Amino acid sequence: MGATLATFKNHIDAYITHYENGVILNASTREPLISQQLHSPVDVSAAYNIGRVLADRCEQAGISWCIPATEGAEVERSERKKAFYDALQAGEPKSIEHSHENDPNFTWKRFTVKHTREDKLDENPLIRK
Repeated sequence: MGATLATFKNHIDAYITHYENGVILNASTREPLISQQLHSPVDVSAAYNIGRVLADRCEQAGISWCIPATEGAEVERSERKKAFYDALQAGEPKSIEHSHENDPNFTWKRFTVKHTREDKLDENPLIRK
C-alpha cells in the first residue's frame, strides 16, 4: 500500500492505494468539515493536517503500515510532502484524560443531591395530580 499526496491550485488530496484494488482511503481539503478548520487549503499546515486525518482513518480501518509513493528526494524538496509524511508516520496524538488537574471548572467530587420537600411530595402517588 502506498500513501500519495496530490497538491492542486485550490486543494490538497491524499490517498492510500492498494496495488490491486486502487484507492482504499482518501482525505481532501475539499471536504467541508476539514476545510472549515483550516486557514488555507493548500499550505504546509493543511498538508500536515491531511496527514493526521488520513492516519486516523487508517487506524480506524485497521491499516497499520504503508509506504510512501513518492521518492525520498522529492519529499525532501517539498515542505508540504515532508509535513504530510511526518504527520502520517506520527499518527493521531494521544488524547488527554479530562480531569480536575487540567480543567479548573471540572469538579473532582460529585456532590450528593439533597432533595427538597417538593421533590418528596412529587414522589408520593397519592398527592400527585
